Amino acid sequence: LRSGLRQVKSVTDWRQYGGAPVLGFDHLLIKAHGRSNQRAIENALKVADRCVRSELVEQMRQGLAVRSGMTP
Repeated sequence: LRSGLRQVKSVTDWRQYGGAPVLGFDHLLIKAHGRSNQRAIENALKVADRCVRSELVEQMRQGLAVRSGMTP
């Protein structure tokens, strides 16, 4: 049980993840916790890098356009 709880804590620790994309903007916006320390900011930058490399904003734009019946 202890190892499972550690794993849950690791997955839900805001310092470990760093930040998350905020939806509804035309450009990438990463939201980090207001009490973020250096580790959390570094991890938020890694999240931003992954989002840019995967073209997250454009992928979402295209996906939403397809679902709404509009052409991207």
